[in-house]
Amino acid sequence: MEMDLSIYSSHVRTWLAALVGCLGVFGTGVNLVVLWVLYRRKDIRTSATVYVVNLTAVDLLVTIVVDTLHVLGIAWPEFYRLDTNWTVCDITGSLCVAGCIISLATTAVITINRYLFICKRQTHDDIFTKKGAAMIVLGTWVYGLGFVLPLWFGWGTFRYDPKTMNCAYDRTKTGYTLMFLLIGHLLPTLTVFVFNTALYLNVMKIKNNLRQYLQGRTPPQVRQGTKALRSLSVLCIYFVVCWLQYAVIVLADPGDKWPGGVHFSSLVLAHSSSSLNGVIFALTDKK
Repeated sequence: MEMDLSIYSSHVRTWLAALVGCLGVFGTGVNLVVLWVLYRRKDIRTSATVYVVNLTAVDLLVTIVVDTLHVLGIAWPEFYRLDTNWTVCDITGSLCVAGCIISLATTAVITINRYLFICKRQTHDDIFTKKGAAMIVLGTWVYGLGFVLPLWFGWGTFRYDPKTMNCAYDRTKTGYTLMFLLIGHLLPTLTVFVFNTALYLNVMKIKNNLRQYLQGRTPPQVRQGTKALRSLSVLCIYFVVCWLQYAVIVLADPGDKWPGGVHFSSLVLAHSSSSLNGVIFALTDKK
């Protein structure tokens, strides 16, 4: 496997490997704590909990496996050079692609679940049944697999990217990259943004109507709900920024001319959401 290792010095590689390693360790710890809390605290479980568990499990895949392999790709790229058949690189890239897509899809599902629970309760109860939950969770995994299979059958390829120093899909292959980013990334990211915005506007409308009815006074419950919603909006913005910036940077540089630091930072920022997704949704997933 041919590699260009001249982009980063060995000193820089050491620091970048430490950064990715710390994110992986932190994310693994956070996600394990989230699973433990959800197991122990039945009182905080809601109809979205099964999706939070699914999200956390996928994020553990990213923080334990993908981040570890990324550290190897940074600190010891010869690990991939020894793979003459590219098998390890193909497996690493498959896990990276599937993990990211499933995480994004599950986040979108949780956002829709919350919106329907608050704004359209009957629709929520009709869709998010036990059978519906099983089908939706299975659907997120099938959705993620759907972006891996084309790579295994020749539409696009996996490669070691010297700028991000990991094995992933070849972002210079325009056809697959457009499909991967527009459908796999932008669609769920925009879903999160649209449904959170709709939820925010709906709650603000209810708040204003109550204030008029109560002659300008806002009930304590509404104030608490508004505060929680504002926090959720901040977290929504963080999620959108994490993944939207990645899609924009990759789409804006089809010829792979931009500096390595830009692509590396973009990838790490996107993957950092796997260190925070579980705790974000577990802490804000309250009826």
